[in-house]
Amino acid sequence: MTIAIIGAGIAGAAAALHLGRAGRDTVLFDKGRGVGGRLATRRIAAAAEGALAFDHGAPFVTASGGTFSRFLHASVQNGHAALWGDAGVEARTVGMPGMNGLVKAALLGSEVRTSFEAASLSRTATGWTLTAKDGATAEGFSDVLVAIPAPQAAALLGPVHPAFAAAAEDSRYMPCWTLMLAADGVDPALAGTPETALAGEGIATLIHNSAKPGRSAGTLVAHASPAWSTARLEDDREAVAGDLAAIVTGALGLPAPAVAVAHRWRYARLARVSARGPDYDADAGIGIAGDWCLGPDVEDAFHSGIALAEAVLTAGRPHVAAPATAR
Repeated sequence: MTIAIIGAGIAGAAAALHLGRAGRDTVLFDKGRGVGGRLATRRIAAAAEGALAFDHGAPFVTASGGTFSRFLHASVQNGHAALWGDAGVEARTVGMPGMNGLVKAALLGSEVRTSFEAASLSRTATGWTLTAKDGATAEGFSDVLVAIPAPQAAALLGPVHPAFAAAAEDSRYMPCWTLMLAADGVDPALAGTPETALAGEGIATLIHNSAKPGRSAGTLVAHASPAWSTARLEDDREAVAGDLAAIVTGALGLPAPAVAVAHRWRYARLARVSARGPDYDADAGIGIAGDWCLGPDVEDAFHSGIALAEAVLTAGRPHVAAPATAR
């Protein structure tokens, strides 16, 4: 009766959390080396400073109440999150020690297989089989829940569920080039600097990464605007890092950076929500969730995973009893 969940970001983690509380077994699969998706923290070695951490995905999360607020309060209490400021989880909450601490909090007790990039799905009388890009397989799942960015979901779902694939194709994302920068003087230079101060220079937001609880001093994260990122989407990573660093250091009067690394998010921010929300086909044993099903915020992605899990539980269809195996 094991359920496969593709994607170990906040949507997949929320689905696993809700299903686990109801006594259902899940295995999550993610193409990355760790969990979190866009709730991401990168550690970069610097000669003098040692390893520096940058929250290069979502810089913080907010909650409007209900299930997600309760989850964030619990995460703060158990040390997987901390408040950034004194306005409570409704304002700014960060994962601890990195942003993916929030996903890890939801995944406590869940089985996760990383570095497994699902390339195809197939179903037989004994359940669903997942085949990875490198040929590895995992089989015998009663259901498969797809909780990855819409373009990736569309490609995976097309051969097995055209309607869900079409729903994924109905959404749109904006890309983002993100700069991770460390330099002398970052902290005083950013004191009082609005996050949107360089909007006219192509930088949508400047995040004082080192102002957050438990983060490295002297570090910042700059997210380029959608227009800037789209124009430079396929450019060389080092060239993009150099250009973004020149904008930031020039505007803030900083010296040459000790670290300047760029990361390309092809699916950074949802621009259009699919007309079809989180959904589950009980007859096929397949479902969809993610921000593209509900809304652009982390809270939306979390609620989409909860909604999908609840649909699975409510359906109450017979489940294949074959155990999940991998080889």
